[in-house]
This record gives sequence, structure tokens and C-alpha cells, in this order.
Amino acid sequence: QFHCKVDELRHLFMNNPEPTHKKFGVKVIHLVRNPFSMAVSNYHYHSLDPAPEPFVNNPEVNPCESLNGSIGPGNDVKADLVTQKLTNTEVEIAGETKPIMTREDFTNIVQDCYSMWRTRPGLTDGT
Repeated sequence: QFHCKVDELRHLFMNNPEPTHKKFGVKVIHLVRNPFSMAVSNYHYHSLDPAPEPFVNNPEVNPCESLNGSIGPGNDVKADLVTQKLTNTEVEIAGETKPIMTREDFTNIVQDCYSMWRTRPGLTDGT
């Protein structure tokens, strides 16, 4: 379930739990595409030869690696950057208030990625 109620979305964007920072308004642009044109675009993109993604034909490149490690001049851990906001933002799901995502959720997503990447016979490369 994603934030489809206007009030929930407004709260998530406008609520700033850090009292020392000034609250700024947020502008949101919502783009809607025709599903048929999206399907055609998707077909054409994934029909390109060679494939645009570097990991498709190169067994040395694993897209799961992009989820690990650190980034930036401060060597911030990627998982911490992603989960910092998501663990501090709560939503109500089935009458229970929970964070959008926990650090454990992120770890599980990374593990799922590695467990599925090229594990089936015939998927050793993306061709």
C-alpha cells in the first residue's frame, strides 16, 4: 500500500521531525502516462541490441552491488541513507502504525536480490 490519500501524503511531505530546521513547502509533479504507450516504450527499450543495462551481457556486473556499500564524500552507508527517512515516517496499516520500511526490510531486499540474481539455469547471462 502506498500513500494514495492526500492527507497522508501532505503529512509525509510537510512533517519535519527535526525542530531546528525550517519547514519548506514541497512541490509534487504527478505524471500519468497512457498504459498502451508505456507498454510500447517498454517493448522498444528492452528490444535494444545491445541491451542498455551494463549487467545484462557482462557477468562481472551485478545490479545487487548497487544496494551495498557506501557513497559520497562522507562514505555514508547506502542502507542508512535509504532507511533514515523511511524508518522515521510512519503510516497506518490495518489499524496499526508502522514505519514505511525498517533497516531489516532493506537488508531482506538486498538478500532477495542476491538470492535471485542469475540463479536459474539459462540465466547466466541476459541474452
